[in-house]
Amino acid sequence: MAKQQTIRETAALTAAPVGGKPGRLLVTLITPGQGRSGYYSPEVLEAAAADAVFPAGTQMYLDHPTESEVYERPERSVKDIGAVLAENARWDGGALVAEADTFSQHRELLSEMQAHIGVSVRAAASVSEAKGGPIIEKLIPNDANTADFVTRAGRGGSFTILESARPGRVNERALKHDNVTEATVNDQREILDALLKSAHGGDKTYVWLRDFDDTTAWFEISTDDSEKTFAQSYTTGDNGLADTLTGERTEVRQVTTYVPAVTAGQSTESHQGDAMGTITIEESALSELRETAGRVTALESERDTAVKERDEAQAETATLEEAAAQATRTTDAEALVVKESKDADIALTKFEVKGMVADLPIKEGALNVEAFTKTVQENLTEMAADTGRPRGFGSTVSEAGTVSVDDFDAEFTKEA
Repeated sequence: MAKQQTIRETAALTAAPVGGKPGRLLVTLITPGQGRSGYYSPEVLEAAAADAVFPAGTQMYLDHPTESEVYERPERSVKDIGAVLAENARWDGGALVAEADTFSQHRELLSEMQAHIGVSVRAAASVSEAKGGPIIEKLIPNDANTADFVTRAGRGGSFTILESARPGRVNERALKHDNVTEATVNDQREILDALLKSAHGGDKTYVWLRDFDDTTAWFEISTDDSEKTFAQSYTTGDNGLADTLTGERTEVRQVTTYVPAVTAGQSTESHQGDAMGTITIEESALSELRETAGRVTALESERDTAVKERDEAQAETATLEEAAAQATRTTDAEALVVKESKDADIALTKFEVKGMVADLPIKEGALNVEAFTKTVQENLTEMAADTGRPRGFGSTVSEAGTVSVDDFDAEFTKEA
């Protein structure tokens, strides 16, 4: 049973330019016989020409993609496009061949290496297993088909199966009418983008296509100093694909237009709430609006940051103020305890003083002197009732609420 796979085969690159056009090559894509992926009969290659498996506009990259590149960027990179086929690959009776146009940035490189490199096709194929090995039954049109420049020409080597082409994307370029291949919008965009980059790109000069119609391409050129929009006309070949940029680029500005959202056949009266007049906004005004919106966002962010910093500062200040108030209350309370203990002629250790001030009554943020004095006096009265507690040491209590050893000895001797 045949299976659809992606195959890769290599062939030689014609050395001399053809067609009288600079950078045009005659490429031999593949010949009949045993290849790396299977056996190719002349009938299969002739059918591939009839089916436009490699149509005009097929891109030719510098090297096949690696396995990681196939996974991470299956659409490949525009920087690596070396050429495109200028015609549908055709069967010349002995091989599948086509003329190709090289891009200027790679033209000299390919010209120098053409005697030492080859062309390798990478295409979707229907492959069946046979006793003698795999047989290529059919090459299938697909957007992922390419013919790439590689280091080794010729066929042979081990059998290799690459990542399968993305399913469901039959190459629309294979649909023909009056022998003219219809180019898809994506094909046209890719080729125009490559032509513009080749003509106007450079070191730190970036070019990308914005839009196009049948005769004109609009694109942007960005450098470190400026970003401008241009228009330039182009011509197409018989295949409907962009061929050559013509004339000089002209700087333009974009204008965005909005029209009423009323479908055909509907009365504008039924959409009085939704219908709008045509509004035209020039690019400069639109840019100004975008810049203003950006400034608003930045200001809002700065405001939020300032509010957060203010709240944090206020919280820190409140914490410091509370700590200072607590220290003041504690100092006042210790002084009150010392005074009351002296009046009661009761000696207190510094630990007893600390214990009394551990839980202070507060009134309007300050020490509630009346309530605390009452509590201290009650505690001292209880201490005085304790018959085992020494008395008469009140005069020796320091401001810090401590009694020295000498003071204690002196008082003890005096009692005796």
